[in-house]
Amino acid sequence: MDGLVRLVVPVILLSLFAACSAPRMDGSTVEGKQAILDAVDIALTNGDCAGAIATIEPLYNSKYTDNDVRLARAAAHACSGGISSMAVVIQKLALSSSSLNGPSFWELITKIFYHWETDVLDTRITAASNSVDALFAAVSEGTVVASANQLNPTSFNVGSLFAPDRIADSNLFLIFVSMAMIGQFNSRYGEPNPVTFKRGKILGSDASNADGWTVYDKVDANACNYAASVINLLDAINESATSLEGKVGDMMDTIGGAFGSLINDACNAACKGEATGGVDYAAVGCGAFGGNPPIADMDFSGDELCKGTAGRPCLLALRNRDSCIVAEPTAANYRAQCAAAGIAKFVSENVAAGWLSN
Repeated sequence: MDGLVRLVVPVILLSLFAACSAPRMDGSTVEGKQAILDAVDIALTNGDCAGAIATIEPLYNSKYTDNDVRLARAAAHACSGGISSMAVVIQKLALSSSSLNGPSFWELITKIFYHWETDVLDTRITAASNSVDALFAAVSEGTVVASANQLNPTSFNVGSLFAPDRIADSNLFLIFVSMAMIGQFNSRYGEPNPVTFKRGKILGSDASNADGWTVYDKVDANACNYAASVINLLDAINESATSLEGKVGDMMDTIGGAFGSLINDACNAACKGEATGGVDYAAVGCGAFGGNPPIADMDFSGDELCKGTAGRPCLLALRNRDSCIVAEPTAANYRAQCAAAGIAKFVSENVAAGWLSN
């Protein structure tokens, strides 16, 4: 009996010591929050995306959230979104012989993030969208986000649509999440050739909708999310310009320089019903009293409200993937639809810089 006591007591004491020394995963304490972040990191290292998400979500949705938590949440959902690491994406971009300033860009990112199963792509797009929400919420300390720029304003993770409001790591990560989303949307809604990765059909088109997302009243939540991904990519590249060096910096400069002005022009031309870059955006259905009611009574042809700058293209609201959902027939809501249709039309029809068909 004495021998058993001598054996059991040290084991009990060791267990108690371990329990006391290991921090509880309690987000209300510094140690507990770090324990959660460490657990997320371990899960991601092991490729356990679902485990990482389950671990971080309660903390992310609590008053104890902060930018470290938001970045961890972004990484967890990016994992589920098929984005293994930024390093892998950079390597694939760097090793490719394709040009990044024309049609080959769209083919390359479609190839990198290609999948043939629609349910897999739907899951990945949803996960990547959740990652974007977390990245938008990683705002620089002391920054007051203007109400017009806020995303999820009633949550513990108020995001900013304005890239300069966000921390550097957020915008850097957003470059690669946005690329992934564009490639996944192209795979899902552009029917790419699985060998050449050229476009197989107009984005978003099907048997009942030959024009796809290139007409304003056919712009749905997916079309809006696609447009937001394109703009968020360009925003993040512009904002990260000073922190990217060497070949990576050169690649991002090439992409931003090639598409910033063109995408901005596409948004503006779509709203105004004009032709530019060899594409007739009047077919989008906006412009001077174009389209169906109630937009038929709205004239966007004389304003520049769909236009931004080359560094921050298109109207600011379009960075929000829900901005095209027209709950109320207001000019602002329809502008977002028109601009989103313009981006889809640019990608589908611009011969010099869009995603070419087979």
